[in-house]
Amino acid sequence: MRYLKVILTGLLLAGLVIGISPQAFAAEPQSSATQATVTFQPEDNGGSGENTGALRLDKVPDIFNFGTQTLSSQPQDYTLNTESHPTLTVTDNRGTGAGWEVTVQAPKLQTPSGKTLDGGNIVIDQSQNLNGNGSVSQPPIVSPSVTADTADASGNPVPVVIAGAESDQHQGMGTWAINWEYNQVHLKINPGEAFSGEPYTTTITWTLNNTPVE
Repeated sequence: MRYLKVILTGLLLAGLVIGISPQAFAAEPQSSATQATVTFQPEDNGGSGENTGALRLDKVPDIFNFGTQTLSSQPQDYTLNTESHPTLTVTDNRGTGAGWEVTVQAPKLQTPSGKTLDGGNIVIDQSQNLNGNGSVSQPPIVSPSVTADTADASGNPVPVVIAGAESDQHQGMGTWAINWEYNQVHLKINPGEAFSGEPYTTTITWTLNNTPVE
């Protein structure tokens, strides 16, 4: 029993020494620094479509197809066919936060024989469906209901702002897609306004300006 007792005491003492040793020789914490730096420049000739550059109009709707409709004695509100999903896409890789705006304008709808509608017929609702493709900037502003074929007192088309970004607000930077559903684009017709037999057409022009939206 004595022998065993001595051995146990020795082990306890050895454990005590082993436990203390690392603390006695611990090094003080040390630190050094690494600097990180980067400088950005505007994208050079970005884009692969019709429009290129650091600020560009990547995509506009191909067509607003309202189909074939029956004339009525009541005001009518037609929408696009259900397969339509119009999209407007703008890229701003200037890295300035200077803002931008997109306008739409269109002449009155007209037949091949020259018959025209009264104007103010094509109405685009405000879209809440915006996709920033990973951009961490604030989303662009989308205007409330816009009439694409707005005209002045002389009947000339007037550009109307449909979307844009404000200056110095870290807004609309990167690539942003604005998406509409088929029932957010309207053709509004009054009784007695349209003639039957011929298609009515117009061309909507979408213009991207490098001025900030107000």
